[in-house]
Amino acid sequence: MEKELKKIQATIFGKSYTFATDDSEQQVLDDVASVDSRMKEIANTMNIADGYVSAVMLALHLTRELKQKNKSFVDMQNKISNLDILLDSKIS
Repeated sequence: MEKELKKIQATIFGKSYTFATDDSEQQVLDDVASVDSRMKEIANTMNIADGYVSAVMLALHLTRELKQKNKSFVDMQNKISNLDILLDSKIS
């Protein structure tokens, strides 16, 4: 049996959207508020009024952030692996 999705209304950059989700309403509204805020910040900084352009710029910014976080994660995994090898060599 499929879980029934809740429909949640929210506005991003002045446009109304209906989200069908099994996430909590508060989580969706928090995420919507974050996206809306960041799109408005980009629009104000770049002096643009087009929501589409603002959304594309936000997508590019989020992609860059994700790449940086992934690189940091891989770097941390490598450090942990090196520490594990060092620890093993000291114990043996």
